[in-house]
Amino acid sequence: MKVACLGPKGSFTSGVVSQLFPNGDISYMSTYRGCQALKNQEVSFAVYPLENNLGGFVFDTLKSIYSTSKISIAKIETVKIEQNLIGNVSNIEEIKEIHSHPQAIAQCQNAIRNIESKIGREIKIVKVGSTSEAIIEASKEKDIVAIGSKEGAKLYGVPIIKESFQDKSINETRFAVFKIGSPTQNLDNYKTMFLIEIDSLTEGLSQIINLVDSLSIDISSLSHYPISNKKSLWRYAFFLEVEGNILSKPIKILHKVLTKKRLYSQSRKARLIGSYYCH
Repeated sequence: MKVACLGPKGSFTSGVVSQLFPNGDISYMSTYRGCQALKNQEVSFAVYPLENNLGGFVFDTLKSIYSTSKISIAKIETVKIEQNLIGNVSNIEEIKEIHSHPQAIAQCQNAIRNIESKIGREIKIVKVGSTSEAIIEASKEKDIVAIGSKEGAKLYGVPIIKESFQDKSINETRFAVFKIGSPTQNLDNYKTMFLIEIDSLTEGLSQIINLVDSLSIDISSLSHYPISNKKSLWRYAFFLEVEGNILSKPIKILHKVLTKKRLYSQSRKARLIGSYYCH
């Protein structure tokens, strides 16, 4: 079974894939490329980070979901994340650059500022495609350090300067397991996600919340993604995640309203992204 995920090997995502698909044939590629490979049936599943409790939603993942119409979320795997400062420097005074994935950097903002305060200067922050990519870069230059996993540090033979480098001890990321085709519909699902496109951020948000509230549905998360085009610079897509499975009566009604384009601020029919179990 072929599985696409964020790499190279040693990323947090590859660790999740190893647990979920121990015998899988892993292909490391960017989020967009992985979702396109799934759409084109080059792989059976694709696994990418969706949201972190400190850094929020992962922009690349939202963008890739929006751009890849035939995929859906089959499962969400929640994993505790421990970020580590990794590099070949003998002391923090030597650090000139910190490399990592944007999400990892967002999870360590205070820790980075503390280092800058101690050495009395700013450190250049370089955002790269994955934490494992950052560790590889840190292995080649003595004044570059990375933020990443212990597994990545061990794999590429780079010392850990400081463990638990993230700002808060409770640091979790939700990883989405994508598949091709319609979302699974069964009673084990307890979260459901919709993609809703609207013309007005304020009016659209108000209408969505009022609709969900009228059906007594609890919102798990709500994030917006800008989708401006030639006709309008201010159009948005909302990723609405609610509690409950698609077979429940309230969410069936919500699904019907959104896919029939019955909110006047909707610019197109909504899309069901997934109804899934969150582990």
